Amino acid sequence: MNRERLPNRRPCITESFRYNGRTSHGTVSFYDAACTRPGEIFLDVAKAGTDLRAAASGEAVLASLAMQRGSTIPEIRHSLPRFEDGTAADPLGQFLDGFVKGGQG
Repeated sequence: MNRERLPNRRPCITESFRYNGRTSHGTVSFYDAACTRPGEIFLDVAKAGTDLRAAASGEAVLASLAMQRGSTIPEIRHSLPRFEDGTAADPLGQFLDGFVKGGQG
């Protein structure tokens, strides 16, 4: 499937979540005003210049590209690594778990 370009101006939702004991922030932007078609994710999980920030940013870019080609948030969540107890093992998974539980995904 070809990539569907997002509009230049679009609605978004930003939520706080915990990762590694720190408060972090994630943003999902949408194709539509009703916020039903997510198309982009941004993560802010650590200080600028850290390996964790770079890894989380890369995860968000890949998830965004997947959504712009038709993947859904549930599909992306299902593909992410989890610990034995079922909790997400990475920042993107932690954010998306909370986003979905909050009724957004």
